[in-house]
Amino acid sequence: MASKEKNDSINLEDAVPTFDYTDDEVKKVIRKIDWHVMPLCLTLYTFSVLDRSNLGNAKLAGMQEDIDLTGDRYEWLGTM
Repeated sequence: MASKEKNDSINLEDAVPTFDYTDDEVKKVIRKIDWHVMPLCLTLYTFSVLDRSNLGNAKLAGMQEDIDLTGDRYEWLGTM
């Protein structure tokens, strides 16, 4: 049998395909991400603020014992 030369080195530039996008295509993708991801982030942030303010209002209203906010639980709920 003829011996084959073994190539142990791997060229990553050949292994990873490259894509050429036009500036117009990049702008369209960014605009699409902005219109889909940003409203979701805004909604989640709004709910987060509302939840933290409700937690603070519950503590100030004296509901600590009713909802079992003793010890570090208040800080944990605010962090979550």
